[in-house]
Amino acid sequence: MKNQSGFLKVLAIVCAVLFGITLTFSLFAYNIEQTLFNPIVYKQAFSEQNVCTRLPGVLTQQIISNSRSQDQSGIIDQLISSIKPDRLQGLIELVLPCQVIEKVVDNGIDQLFSAINSATAQNGISLNPIKQSIGENSAAALDEFLKSQPDCTAMQLLEIGANAILGQGDQSKLVMCNPPAALRDVFTIPLGLMVDSVIDGLPEQVRIPVSLEKLAATLRFTRTIMNWSPLLPFLFLGLTTALAVRSWRSILRWWGIPLLVSGLVALVVSLVIGPTVYAMLGYLILPRLPGNLVQPAIQLISDVLSTVAQGIVKPIQYQSAAISLIGLTMVIGEKLIKPNKQF
Repeated sequence: MKNQSGFLKVLAIVCAVLFGITLTFSLFAYNIEQTLFNPIVYKQAFSEQNVCTRLPGVLTQQIISNSRSQDQSGIIDQLISSIKPDRLQGLIELVLPCQVIEKVVDNGIDQLFSAINSATAQNGISLNPIKQSIGENSAAALDEFLKSQPDCTAMQLLEIGANAILGQGDQSKLVMCNPPAALRDVFTIPLGLMVDSVIDGLPEQVRIPVSLEKLAATLRFTRTIMNWSPLLPFLFLGLTTALAVRSWRSILRWWGIPLLVSGLVALVVSLVIGPTVYAMLGYLILPRLPGNLVQPAIQLISDVLSTVAQGIVKPIQYQSAAISLIGLTMVIGEKLIKPNKQF
C-alpha cells in the first residue's frame, strides 16, 4: 500500500507540474491567437497612435520626397514645388479629413482580417471613400492653393491670357499666382481637370496579397490548436485532483502552488516578450515596405506595430497577475486552515 501511495503521489506531482507548464503555455497561446488575429486590437493601435492626424504630415513629406527624386518638369511637380510644406499639409487635411481616413482604415482592417480569419476570398481594400472625398473637396482645395500664391502681376496676367485665348506660351510651364476674382475660372477649370484626371488614375482598391491569404490558410490548423490549448491544463488539474486531493486543505495546496508558480513565470515572461512580438511583427511587415518610404512613414508604422505588440501582451500580464494572486491566496489559506478530515 505504501508503494502504491508513493507512486500515486509522484504521479500527482508530475501532473501538477504539467498543469503549471501547460497553463503557462495555454495562457500565451490562447491570448496570442485571440489578439493577434483580432481587428479591434489594430483599430485601437491606430487610434492610440493618432494615425488620422499624423497621416497628412507623413503624406506631405512623402509627396515632397517623391517629387524631388523625379524630374520636376511635370505640371504636378510644379504645383507641389510651389507650395510650402505646411500649406501642402493643410490641403491634404482639407481633401482627406480625419473621418475619411478613419473610415478607410477601419474598413481596410476589417476586410484584411476577413480574408485572414475566414476561407472567403476578399477582392481587396476599397479606396472609393478617398477618391470621393478628394473629388468633393478639390474645389475648396484649389481655392486655398491659389490664395497661398502671390497676387498675379500684369505680366503674368498677359501671359495667362495669351496661353488661354491664343494658345501661346509654354504649355508645360504653369504661371503660379493668385488671380483676381474675374479671372479665377481661367485657373480653376484647367487645374480642376488635372485633379479629376489624377482622381480617375487612382485604383479602385488595393488588392490583398495572395501570399497573405496562403499564410493565413497555413496557420488555421495552428490557430485551432492554440484555441483549444486551455483544455490541457484542465486535464492535468483533474488528474492531480483525482490522484492527490483528499480534503479542502489539500485542494488549496495542490491547486495553489501550481497556480502561483505558473502565474509568476507567465508574468515574468510576458514582461520581456513584448519586444519579441514587436520584432516578429516588424520582421513580417517592415522588409516588405516600399524602399522609397520617408522616415516619418516608417516611424508611424513602427509605432503602430509597437502598440499592437503591447495590446497582445497586456491581457497576458493581467491574467498571469490574477492567476498568481489566486495561487498565493490559496497557498496562504492552506497554511492558515487547520488540518481537517478527509473527504
